[in-house]
Amino acid sequence: MDLRIFRSFLKNQWTYRLIHFAGPGLSRQIAQKLSDMSYQKYHNPVQATAPPAFKAFAHQRFLEGFDIVILGHSHFPEEVEEEIDGRICLYFNVGDWMVHRSFLRFTPPDHFKLSRYV
Repeated sequence: MDLRIFRSFLKNQWTYRLIHFAGPGLSRQIAQKLSDMSYQKYHNPVQATAPPAFKAFAHQRFLEGFDIVILGHSHFPEEVEEEIDGRICLYFNVGDWMVHRSFLRFTPPDHFKLSRYV
């Protein structure tokens, strides 16, 4: 359905009266059902593993001389240690808070740890 048509349906006096007549309980149930349907239609299921391109990106940065690579906003928490030319290189993917409840903890001077809130 065209968004403008849908909006004009929602934002008129007849719809407001119907919502008022239905009461808050039924209105909330209908709104939740419509929200769930929208979410299922427009959100892809979460992948189980990170795309290989993330580790390849980190590996390339290690070859360029970086010791630590941190990625975020990808929803794939990972922690990988790789040895390049005798150096220990660390790759972290922070993940996300909503699904995995993951975050990266830094303890000075140079200690990183991928953690999960429980």
